[in-house]
Formats: sequence, C-alpha cells, structure tokens
Amino acid sequence: MTSRPTRAELLAALSVAIDLGLGQPTEHMLRSALIATRIADRLGLAKDDRDCTYYATLIMWIGCHADSHEYARWFGDDISVRHDSYLVDWKGLPFQRFLLSNVARGEPWWQRVKTMSELYVNARGNLSRLMHSHCMSAALLADQMGLPAAVQTALGFTFERYDGGGLPQGASGDAIPIHTRVGQLADVAEVHHHTYGVDGAIAMARSRRGGQFDPAVVDVFVDHAEEILADVPDLWDAALREAPDRDQRLDDNS
Repeated sequence: MTSRPTRAELLAALSVAIDLGLGQPTEHMLRSALIATRIADRLGLAKDDRDCTYYATLIMWIGCHADSHEYARWFGDDISVRHDSYLVDWKGLPFQRFLLSNVARGEPWWQRVKTMSELYVNARGNLSRLMHSHCMSAALLADQMGLPAAVQTALGFTFERYDGGGLPQGASGDAIPIHTRVGQLADVAEVHHHTYGVDGAIAMARSRRGGQFDPAVVDVFVDHAEEILADVPDLWDAALREAPDRDQRLDDNS
C-alpha cells in the first residue's frame, strides 16, 4: 500500500507548480522557505513562529492563479511581469517606470495608452484588488490544509511594506507579522542570489532596508548571508526536513 504524503510534501508539490507561474526556476519557493527558516533561527524566533514562517513562505505565492487573469488584463504577459517585478523595488520612480514599460506589453501603442489610462485612474485601487484576491486565495488554502491561524494571518500581509507603502492595507512596521517580514526577504533574496550571487542579494537587501524590508531582518540576513544562502545537495529533502510536521502523514480528516 502506498503511503500518503505529508502536508509539507503536498504543499511543496504545489509550490513547484507556482514557481512556473512566477517565471522562476523550479523549487524557488522551497528554497525560499529554507532561507526563511535559516533567518528565523538567527533571529532567535520561538518554535511556533519559526514553523509559521516556514509555511507562510512556502505558500505565499500559491494564490497567484487567482489574479493571473487580472495581471494579463493590465500587463499582457503575467508570467513575465511577475518575473521582472522581483528585480524592482515597488516604490518611487523605478516602480513607475516598471509599470509604464509593462502595461499592455506587446499590444499596439493605442491599446497601451488606453490600458494605461484605465489603470492609472485608480492605480492603487486596481493593484489592491489584485493583491487582495491573491491573499484571500492563499489564506483559504491554508485553512483547508489545516495550517495554524497565524499562517493564514501572515499571508494577508504578503504585499505590505515595512515603510507602509504596500498593499492592500498599507500596514507598516511591527503591524506586519514577523513571519511575513522574514518570508518577504527570503523570497526576493532567493531570486537575486540565483541571478546575481551572494553579493547581489546583499546589495538588494541593503537597498530596500527600512523600505520594503524590516531593518532587523535585513541586518541578520546581511551578517550571515553566506550561511543563509548556502546551497544543499538535495534541496527537496533539505527543505522538507524543516517542515514542522514532516513526519505526519495525511489522513482522511486532513
């Protein structure tokens, strides 16, 4: 008789599918979860907080399917814009240039102008709706999978920023759960590490310190970046070993 998977194995498999929707290499979210637990350890988080950080990071993007049609409406190629968005701080002129260069990408100039005008009539509101649907879908999955309420709460803050400039609520500072603050950095650092190396990931974290990311989380990451970003021979096994319920198989009630 074939043994049933653990909850972590099932969510890890889903996360690999989501990697494709993000335009990232396979196992991006798994590696982000591993990075997040390493940061959590160096922050000295309690076990419950560490466990919550693991799952919140692993599935923070799992709701991206919920807003793909809206992303496609505004940007044309939702996968490309998600991929490219990792390389831009969502703030100020660089973010405005990013939006302008990606709105209705690939469409005729007149269609691009029309879509830009529709988006910019209420840019924050339109983007907030995208983020809200994403967060709700991820939280619903967490609930159906029996994950702790803290994980569901953390997922609702996925697109917030430490400086209060995020979406959909504009939460800031410690109002954003520590699990989310750690997961946000781990997610972006993983992309910059495989694109630009350890130095590139450090430079990104420093440039967004106090803006997108919690300064305390950035400082710990920078101080231990080599260890936190260290590769492992078998990422799948290494990441799943960090799952808090790694030895518990799913049953009919799970």
